[in-house]
Amino acid sequence: MKKRIISLAIAASMIFSLIPYVSSEEIMPDYSEWNMTTNTSVCDPDGFDFNTVTRAGNIRIASAYLARWDGVVNEEDDPDPEKGVNMEDYYNELPSSGHVQNILTIPDRADSLDNNGIKEAVMKYGALYTSYRSNSAFYGSNHITYYHPEDSEETLSTGWTAVIGWDDNYPADNFVVTPPGNGAFLCKGNSGTSYGQDGYFYVSYYDEYICRCSDNTVFTGVESDTNYNKIYQYDTFGYVGIVNYNNDTIYAANVFPEKGGGIEDDELIEAVSFYTVNPDVEYSVYIIPYYTDMDDLSSFRMEAASGVLEYCGYHTIELDEAVKLKAGSRFAVIVKLTSRDGSNVDFCIEYPKENYSSRARANIGESFVSRYGNKSWLDYAEYRENVNVCIKAFTNNGKKSARLFSGTGNSVPESDKVYSLEEAYELGMMTDYDHALYSGEITEPENSSDSVSLYEDKEYPAVYDLRDYGYVTPVKSSNGRTNGWAYAVYSALESSELKKRDERNKTLNQPQITVTDIYGGKSVSILSDTEDAEIYYTIDGSEPTHQSALYEGEISFISRGSVKIKAIAVKKGYTDSPPAQCEVLIDTIKPPAASKESGNIYEPMEVRLEAENGADIYYTTDGTVPSADSNKYTDPVTIDGTVTLQATAVTYGFAQSNIVRYDYKYIDPDIGLVRIELLPHKNVTQNSAEFSAVITDDGGNEIISGRFEYYAKNNSAAKYIIAADEDFKAIPKNLAPDTEY
Repeated sequence: MKKRIISLAIAASMIFSLIPYVSSEEIMPDYSEWNMTTNTSVCDPDGFDFNTVTRAGNIRIASAYLARWDGVVNEEDDPDPEKGVNMEDYYNELPSSGHVQNILTIPDRADSLDNNGIKEAVMKYGALYTSYRSNSAFYGSNHITYYHPEDSEETLSTGWTAVIGWDDNYPADNFVVTPPGNGAFLCKGNSGTSYGQDGYFYVSYYDEYICRCSDNTVFTGVESDTNYNKIYQYDTFGYVGIVNYNNDTIYAANVFPEKGGGIEDDELIEAVSFYTVNPDVEYSVYIIPYYTDMDDLSSFRMEAASGVLEYCGYHTIELDEAVKLKAGSRFAVIVKLTSRDGSNVDFCIEYPKENYSSRARANIGESFVSRYGNKSWLDYAEYRENVNVCIKAFTNNGKKSARLFSGTGNSVPESDKVYSLEEAYELGMMTDYDHALYSGEITEPENSSDSVSLYEDKEYPAVYDLRDYGYVTPVKSSNGRTNGWAYAVYSALESSELKKRDERNKTLNQPQITVTDIYGGKSVSILSDTEDAEIYYTIDGSEPTHQSALYEGEISFISRGSVKIKAIAVKKGYTDSPPAQCEVLIDTIKPPAASKESGNIYEPMEVRLEAENGADIYYTTDGTVPSADSNKYTDPVTIDGTVTLQATAVTYGFAQSNIVRYDYKYIDPDIGLVRIELLPHKNVTQNSAEFSAVITDDGGNEIISGRFEYYAKNNSAAKYIIAADEDFKAIPKNLAPDTEY
């Protein structure tokens, strides 16, 4: 019988010996390889088609066991029996004492010296599970060394190990067959401490197979067995195959619970999980809380999470906000994958594969796939019996903040209906390849990840050993059984848990970001409470790394705008702090205003400048741009000639104001007017007349032109005034004797 839902309520009365998140000083993680082996064997209802005690398993089988929450089980709860016992007599189906939520596949080495990716993974996550091809002829004395040359034709079997370090200078002469150069990985064995150097051995960098078998795997530790109340799943055999549309995007969906059922209680969906077999993919997760039929996959979905996955593997994605599910309803989870480089992207599926997962089962109405996400959704089980997509959902019953669904979702146009397979094919929506694929052809998984070198520019220590940090559990023995794969898996998982526990205690605190008003802007200081810690920061909202700007003192911001600062604290031997973040908003103070606008002046005058909020004012009269280093305004500025007055305001907490400019043109009222050109006049009265005139000075320069009025005061006074406007009055002197007015 296939286990679809695991509820922790079933195990509420049971006491487990391991409580995750305790310090490494209290309990050393020691997980039961026997339980993993028997619970993936043919004797288990969810077991594979063979005896994994006598026929070797692999990391994919282990991943299925861990992802479905059958493991981890502690060694003391299900210990390894003596060799030769009947497996069925020692088969125990026990509740897990912790949950594994993330399993990462590290790219293969491209060549013998392409080791940085492996080194990065070991330093970041702990021991790395891998396999190699083994032959006793190539082991050194007491199995201390191993090197299989590329040109060898010896018969090989599979060996499993956990890489716990390396030595770039390990002598080539130490191997039975001398490799082309020095250097070796330090590996943990599974044959007890009598083999190798207390159970550890070296594999040459030049070995043909080590870390080149598409199964390099690391873990992110073990989470509490109470992190979620329930797991909804159909893919208890994990990913068996892949499906694709020969396209860079694919959509897949699972509907829970099985058709005809509904969830028992109100729940909150908090996370989903799925596998990826392509590196560097973008994902989007959508939730449909009230699923009724296949049309809902296009019409009533809400985006709940999105991001990028660098590594292949098994990923649990926490939703941005929990989504509320109502008792009695069915819900759907949609996952969209897109390759970032435009290459084809695959989605993982489970199906009954002969001599492997023949007991896999699926029902119509559970799993769907689509090229577009809004057209031609295909119910997979209608076209290929017992096939499911690999998507799980995790829920809790707690009273947390949850997102309620309004019923509108991200609807698609009515024209984007859901088509059957044959309808989509007839309408030209599917290629012959797609039609053949969905008519029954299943693609086998290919290489889990391409060989890529992501860390070429990073320097790594020449010698590294996780034992120096306490991140390795004691060597155990498989007692000669062929389940060394399970020992290698748990060597890596236990190491990741030790590292995670230690780093949880040694993780630096977030740095403290303080914003202070300074003259002409704002200043930001970033401090760590750990002595000698370095701080790296960004000011564009991006995530800081060790390659970001190094904080060396207060940072000043004097321009208007918004600055998003993120910073991390870094110190050797400690885990980088979580990023601290702060948004700095800087406004510009209003420019100063002058008591006199630009224009002509006819006598010396004083100009007053004023700014808001008591801001200081700086000005120039020599054509230079004013700044806080210019003349500081304290008294009115005397203007006694043609001058350009420029000013700016400066105060605390604001960016310097924009520059204001006032142009003053000085006109001397006593200048000799040598020529007044009069044009036809009108409105003549006894004492006045209107006329147009152009007035020039001694040098022939035009002073003013326009419409004027002539006034005569007491004809005998012979005092004449030409007035242009309120601001200009000129008393003409030395008028030409033939001027008419």
